[in-house]
Amino acid sequence: MIDLRPGPALARIDRLFRPRLACSFCGRNAQQVDRLVAGASAHICDDCITKCLDVLERHPKDPRLPNEADRP
Repeated sequence: MIDLRPGPALARIDRLFRPRLACSFCGRNAQQVDRLVAGASAHICDDCITKCLDVLERHPKDPRLPNEADRP
């Protein structure tokens, strides 16, 4: 039988079954980051967003590639 009274046993059960909010890229949890942005099926932290922006700025899109709006 599971003891559902508040205490260590319930805290362990809660930790095991509560969904863990964490960055899908670096794995850090919500307590380890300043901000965690939620998407439909993933999360990204502020540090990973900054790193992504740096990559995009250093490697601009090839202008010869069509835009998504140009696709049929």
